[in-house]
Amino acid sequence: PLLGAFLVQHLGWPSIFWINVPFGLACIAIVLRFFNEAVHVVTHEIDYAGSLLLAFGVGVVMFALVMAGNLPWPVRGGMTLAGFVAIAVLLRHELRVNEPILPLELYRQPVIALANAGNFAMGAMLMAVSAFMPTYVQGAMGRSAAVAGTVLGVLMVVWVVGSFVGAQLMLRTSYRLTAVVGGIATLAGSVLLATLTPERGTLWASAGCAFLGFGFGLVNGVFIIATQSSVGWEQRGRATASTIFQRQLGQAIGTALFGAVFNLGIYARIPDA
Repeated sequence: PLLGAFLVQHLGWPSIFWINVPFGLACIAIVLRFFNEAVHVVTHEIDYAGSLLLAFGVGVVMFALVMAGNLPWPVRGGMTLAGFVAIAVLLRHELRVNEPILPLELYRQPVIALANAGNFAMGAMLMAVSAFMPTYVQGAMGRSAAVAGTVLGVLMVVWVVGSFVGAQLMLRTSYRLTAVVGGIATLAGSVLLATLTPERGTLWASAGCAFLGFGFGLVNGVFIIATQSSVGWEQRGRATASTIFQRQLGQAIGTALFGAVFNLGIYARIPDA
């Protein structure tokens, strides 16, 4: 985040997207050169219908949330209804296909269901902070992009620390205790950020981000490892993918939901915005 803020401030917005290109190419080269595995060719059925229903259902609901203040209520209500109908059809469809994009049978296992729910919530919270903390630091506190990047960078750095601590804690205690400690840290960070005001400054904001980052680092490892340990080897790929998918889905829904909250707050104060 700090490097991104520096690039935005001195080189402009396009630079933060172009800088990913050489790193992406380097990652591809490393994987092609050093990642070796025994591949057993198996014919699979791709769930195209499920993919389309998922994209349509979630996409329409997200659009209706973000554009809530700009759409007349019949359009907004109709789009929301259409999105939820598509999601309902998706769930029915996934129970009938041989290789669903959403393996619903995995969610019948309590550990996987809880881990996926936790990852969904974590993804939503992460995007709320990532999207709106820099805006708040710059807009409400009047600080520079570099300062905003530094505050957000605290979350990322402490996340790494939390991951290391979480791994050791799981080895010495249990998944449950590690998740509880991570949940407490996440709750503490949420309370700090919920009580943030411009007068309390960037140290208060950084402290909230630090607690969140530490909590995310703890629970992220718990969710993935607990999920992988709950299934056999042949299902481990699908189980892991379901966990990552829920986090990404939480990020998408969270961005739309919190964006709607932000937009409605603006409309309430500045009707002509």
